Amino acid sequence: TAYGTNEPDAAKWPDLKSWIAGRHEEGRRVLLWWKAWDPEGLPPELCIRNPDGVPVAVDPSNPRTRERVARQVRALLSPEGVDADGLKVDFTARTPSGRNLEAHGEGWGIALLHNLLGVVYRAAKEAKPDALVITQTPHPAFADVADMIRLNDMIGGHESVVPQMTFRAEVARAALPELLIDTDDWRIPSRDAWREYLSIKHELGVPSLYYATHVDMTGEPLEPEDYKALQEAWERWEALRS
Repeated sequence: TAYGTNEPDAAKWPDLKSWIAGRHEEGRRVLLWWKAWDPEGLPPELCIRNPDGVPVAVDPSNPRTRERVARQVRALLSPEGVDADGLKVDFTARTPSGRNLEAHGEGWGIALLHNLLGVVYRAAKEAKPDALVITQTPHPAFADVADMIRLNDMIGGHESVVPQMTFRAEVARAALPELLIDTDDWRIPSRDAWREYLSIKHELGVPSLYYATHVDMTGEPLEPEDYKALQEAWERWEALRS
């Protein structure tokens, strides 16, 4: 209903808990997309504010905010709540900055981001010890607040994405060798580029799929050979893990 409150929208998900239970019965796990920093729906006093008092971000330096965020995460992941299996944390780059912003306590920059993710990570593990938390923080200081590092959105035109994604994977592995890597899949520029990247994903990290029927940039449909290649990609990944 709002990015800052993280309550399921009943108009879109009349019974999200039951839907997740259905996926569990199929042997699947469900991750929820979680938007970092967005203050939408929160009282201004729980937020970092500009000189006009307008909220610009949640404030993890405020104990009341930390408790509220933790309560939200527990409601999303605990068996008594929605019972999801983890979070894919996005928009960490919106860490607040500027001289004139007002916060409750100390901490700024990536230290404040670590504070926020620490609240999320601890609450996730309290709710479900095997919950998976994916972040976009390839920095050694974030090893204690993430399980997996996402390589993030691709940039560029219609050329191969393999060089940039390989480089990103090398950075993530150098910074956090103990964590898993989410190879990402968006926004792939073409079906040929998608096919090329799919063929090496197992070498970089956990294969990630954003497309079920077609490539959104070009509208090119996935063909039977692509679904076979997907299966083979996961088989290669499983072989490397065994």
